[in-house]
Amino acid sequence: MVCSAERHVLERALVFQTAESKLCSYATNRIDGIEVRPVDSDHRARLLSLVGTRIEAITRREEAFRVAESVGF
Repeated sequence: MVCSAERHVLERALVFQTAESKLCSYATNRIDGIEVRPVDSDHRARLLSLVGTRIEAITRREEAFRVAESVGF
């Protein structure tokens, strides 16, 4: 039996037009993915401030915040 396969990769990106929209996305999922999460969730305010500053700088410089994704099958 001879088998063959093809690989197809789709390159795409999520594009956030404002820093606020990306920060809201971050606040609803990734923010709690830290290894040691405090029970009182006091990490959220610190991370939102730090990450928000970085996202704002990138959005200002590039006029959007892009999150590249590759999907393959």
